[in-house]
Amino acid sequence: MNRSSGVPLLLTFTLITVALPVFAGDPRTERLIEVAQRPAPTAMDAELVVRYPKAKQSREEMVRDAESAFDFMMKMEVRDPKEGEREEYIKMAVGYWEATADTDIITHKRVRYRGILYREDRSATTNGIAPLPETLYEETVVNVGNPAQGDFTSFTYSNGIGAYRTKSASIQDERGGQYTMAPVWNLLGLHDAVSFIIESATSDGVKTKGLVPSAEKTKALVEGKNKNISLQWEASVVPGTEVAADKCSVFAKLSSTFNIKQPKPVAVVWFDPADYRRDLRVELRNPYTGELATVTEKADFDGDGLPLRYVKTEYPGNGVEKRETMEVISARAVPFEEMDKSLFEFNPPDDYERTDFREPGPARWVDSKGNVLNQWQLDAIKARSDAELKQGAWSWRNWLLMANLGLLGALVAAMAIRRRKAT
Repeated sequence: MNRSSGVPLLLTFTLITVALPVFAGDPRTERLIEVAQRPAPTAMDAELVVRYPKAKQSREEMVRDAESAFDFMMKMEVRDPKEGEREEYIKMAVGYWEATADTDIITHKRVRYRGILYREDRSATTNGIAPLPETLYEETVVNVGNPAQGDFTSFTYSNGIGAYRTKSASIQDERGGQYTMAPVWNLLGLHDAVSFIIESATSDGVKTKGLVPSAEKTKALVEGKNKNISLQWEASVVPGTEVAADKCSVFAKLSSTFNIKQPKPVAVVWFDPADYRRDLRVELRNPYTGELATVTEKADFDGDGLPLRYVKTEYPGNGVEKRETMEVISARAVPFEEMDKSLFEFNPPDDYERTDFREPGPARWVDSKGNVLNQWQLDAIKARSDAELKQGAWSWRNWLLMANLGLLGALVAAMAIRRRKAT
């Protein structure tokens, strides 16, 4: 709006529907649809070692990060620093970061989720792949809110070992600030973004518990006549390897403000010809430019079909790749009822200092007996029924996918995710 005159400034765009390329039907499409429509596990338990390169930083940036880390630690411990403590911490942290600047960050994680509830116990490590005793996890982070409903509640335990010198717990509801989740559900089946695209194109609409399959739209996709997406199949090899694969390029129907005669694929997938649950490589692309957004790769499958190596590379557009490697120790689906719900409840041990940062009002201090000013909010979290958790999982997962796919231009998404750094 032009605030000086009060007259609205109207911008007019002409939306041009971009036609899909047409490819003949292919029997491999039926196999893809069958895999895409399999429901994701409602609960999982996985143990991982995650590696990624450290971001290059100047000494000034390291000092600022150390200052922020120290100030946050004092806030969590609810105390003032001792004389010289801040300077000593900054000197120690910057010295360590400079000495290890060319090494990878390695984190050992145990990941569990139950419907929309997500828990990650983690610890810095240098010991490679080995199960980690429960008592050696430095930190626990838990997401309990459903962002699809505007609830971003999460909480953290610092367990008094390693980098965390005191035992503390905090709970917060910071919009857009939930912890980044390790996509362990992708280890047991087709990449969730590809599944969502295929399911959306072969369904009549969205219901509370998910998409409703349409026999008519499914038949049209198999025959190469679906109005929403088009698939191009070819025999290929996985890039950078000699592994034979069935390559599928996925074109999605788009509306564009530009006069584009031919869209690029929104996703390109290389499947193991013997088992389409093994999506060996998945490229998510900008359909207008064809530029890569993310690439995921699976390798080293065990006898049960579990990939023991999962690599995700992001291409943010600034010329700097961001690569994360998950070395999988174990990953299994768990019956929903058997996953202990108490793992996701804010209930720290008695000797932990507690802080409540949620609205309304400023931070609320909590004593060791659990006397919380906002106790009604904690009770509401604990009282959630299993049915609500299961129903919420579908909307939560696809809210996340819509937000991420929106960055590709493949689907329209009004929301963006600002996720807490999970290191």
